[in-house]
Amino acid sequence: NPEKIPVVAGYAERLQQPKLAAAAYEKLLTFPFHAARAAREILRLLGPSDDVHNLLSTLRRLQQFQPESTDLADMITWYELVIQRRVSEHAAAALERFKKNPEVDRYRLTAALAQLRQNNPDAALSLLESRYPNPTNLPPRVRLLYTAAVGGTGQRQNAERMADLINPAQFKPEEFELIRPWREGRR
Repeated sequence: NPEKIPVVAGYAERLQQPKLAAAAYEKLLTFPFHAARAAREILRLLGPSDDVHNLLSTLRRLQQFQPESTDLADMITWYELVIQRRVSEHAAAALERFKKNPEVDRYRLTAALAQLRQNNPDAALSLLESRYPNPTNLPPRVRLLYTAAVGGTGQRQNAERMADLINPAQFKPEEFELIRPWREGRR
């Protein structure tokens, strides 16, 4: 009964068992009327997890139920690029998605990450600067990419200063690796 699944998931969540709650919501994915809500709940529950591989696995399962979702495809591309899996394939997808939708910030960020992973920090920085010309008060993910791009262009001191302002708790360990050279550069 699909109406009972959120109750079970809520109980698991109150017991601080987000993986069990997400597993319960996965059962809702087979019901078209409930699939979108279930997908949102699963991502909310698993988003804070440090396990990128588990998150990617879940995102791929969600994509089976929502193959038309470009946002879901972008999230998969982001994490595949973060862990450096099939970089050229995912970089091409990220750049194409951004080219078709340059107004969507998350696509811009994934395209910037793609440029970084293809050892093109100047292009990554250009993508970021065109939308965020002032590097102060940036959202966390933008600040992370900005720092990695600045560091990648050889501006070590600027990257180190920027890296000091980044809270590692806001990122998965694999994401934080993007700026580790500038975060630990002086330590």
